[in-house]
Amino acid sequence: MPPGPLTIAADDHNAALIATLAQRLETDEPTAGAPVDFLVTSRPPEQPAHHIAFTGELSDEVDAWDRAAPPQTVAGALWIPAGCDAAESIVAWLALRRQTPTTPLSDLTDANGRAMRWSIVSATTVSLPVVAAADVDEAEVRAWLDEQPQVRELGDAVDRVGGDTAETVLKSAQRFREALNGLDELTDTPDAAPTPTFDAALADQLRLVQLSGLRRWRSGRARAQSAETLSTAARSVAGDRLRTLIQARQEVVADHRSAEVAEQTSAAVRDLLQEAVTGLELPVAVDFAAVPRSWPGEPAPPRRYVLLHPDQELAGSIDGAAVRASEDVPEGRAICMIIRSGFSLPGLR
Repeated sequence: MPPGPLTIAADDHNAALIATLAQRLETDEPTAGAPVDFLVTSRPPEQPAHHIAFTGELSDEVDAWDRAAPPQTVAGALWIPAGCDAAESIVAWLALRRQTPTTPLSDLTDANGRAMRWSIVSATTVSLPVVAAADVDEAEVRAWLDEQPQVRELGDAVDRVGGDTAETVLKSAQRFREALNGLDELTDTPDAAPTPTFDAALADQLRLVQLSGLRRWRSGRARAQSAETLSTAARSVAGDRLRTLIQARQEVVADHRSAEVAEQTSAAVRDLLQEAVTGLELPVAVDFAAVPRSWPGEPAPPRRYVLLHPDQELAGSIDGAAVRASEDVPEGRAICMIIRSGFSLPGLR
């Protein structure tokens, strides 16, 4: 079956069904006189089609059509017994057919000369849980930071910035800078921004504390004001750095929690899909005694599939089912199905 939009049609008994399918499938207008990609009918087809879904009873008229239709003319035929969800069955069947050769068995005939083009399907669409974004409260991060020795060291270093001599001022400034750098141990943060205000206040403080004699005595008020300016600048630098750290820490915690939630959700998705696909049963049994094959070996057993959107990740595997990516599956959903195919019509009558 070609990729892209499908041309679809239906007889008058399936008008409502084809309207439903048009909402779920990407469709295109049929070309006049050309076979459609997919036809839904309750009687022998009145127009050519590559794939056909039959609803209702498989009448003698349908059987006669099947006998007369050469194997190469129909790539696949699906029977939908009464009581089945026709839309679910068709969407699943078409999505799977997109991933298989055009005529895997339908070109073959059984020992009775009947084309092995038929399939039966049971399917369900599952809505998958959404991974909620992790929300990290700033107050929570602040409380955590308050307990960290690096943050306590920074607070103490800020309180002790300054001094009466150049040596004590320089030592306090060195301790302050080391305390700032120590915050990097807590989480990855952007490189520290330049501190021109602090550097200027430090230079001014160093100039004033190195005065001596009468000049030092006269600069007492200026030294006090310079010390206050230096302290304010240190608090501003520390505050900016802490705010950067808080934001970075929030992102780290949020990423960690999101990963945990994603892992939990993935496990929940796997369990949900396992239950859904395991619980499916075929609508009818196939009588393989009525469709003898001309080669040895037992008929293939029913197969179970889980079809996911290509962007949907699934951790692990689904027991007893093949998992495939399909562009025909909407994001946030999965199609679970069981299918038996590759037999001729007498196996259903």
